[in-house]
Amino acid sequence: MPLLIVWTHNSDEDAEIFDDLKGSILGYLEREEGLSLGRGYLMDVFGPDGALQHRLDARP
Repeated sequence: MPLLIVWTHNSDEDAEIFDDLKGSILGYLEREEGLSLGRGYLMDVFGPDGALQHRLDARP
């Protein structure tokens, strides 16, 4: 299962912004890189200061 590590310049930890970011990244990786998410994925998002903003476990 893929582990996605994302660094963002946005220091906003709002869940709505995270959902938009997540959708954008996953859509790109599926379309352009052929990534299969059928078994789920893990995603860690770090802010500009290196602090963990979000940790998502999307395994079925």
